[in-house]
Amino acid sequence: MAHVISGSADPRSPTACAEPSLLQQYADKLERLAALHRAKCPLPDVELRYQDLSYTLHLKKQQVDRRIRTFGTSLVELAKTPLTIARKIQDAATGANSSTTPFHVLDKCSGVLRPGSVTL
Repeated sequence: MAHVISGSADPRSPTACAEPSLLQQYADKLERLAALHRAKCPLPDVELRYQDLSYTLHLKKQQVDRRIRTFGTSLVELAKTPLTIARKIQDAATGANSSTTPFHVLDKCSGVLRPGSVTL
């Protein structure tokens, strides 16, 4: 649904369109924040606390690798590449690679993010 504004009408006027666009809503919000800033009203400090936060991915078994790579292990894996490719082709043909394993990215982490200490 497109809104057409003709002439020199103010796009913020109630007769211009029934509902403001997302861009207009964002511009209005920025104007309100700028007015607060000009009035020297401080924004509230937000402190984020989390406790026992866990996050688990379910990955294919071939994607989960916790080994520490060194130059020597890289050379050995390079030598085994033809065998690895053959095994992956066989697994794909038989459907053996469809199994997944849990990979714990975060496991029961707790902490506090204080204002001014973290940038996202």
